[in-house]
Amino acid sequence: MKSISGKQEELANLLVQARRNVSQFPLPDDLVPATALEAYAVNQTVAERLGWEPLGWKIAGTTDAVRDKLQLDGPIYGRTFRRR
Repeated sequence: MKSISGKQEELANLLVQARRNVSQFPLPDDLVPATALEAYAVNQTVAERLGWEPLGWKIAGTTDAVRDKLQLDGPIYGRTFRRR
């Protein structure tokens, strides 16, 4: 597991709890990752802590219009799990 910052740990804990409880929460501004690499590190930590069987990947930001709207440098991806 990669080493992540205290704020990233806090975010990972909130995301694990939300996934397990099938709930949402407002993301505090101070927990928003500063870079995509930080976000992916949190995502990896969440996946490891959940221990759920992976199903595949979702992709977003595949068009220029969406990337412009979301202020992305390129497409982004996230895990999906067989459980949900």
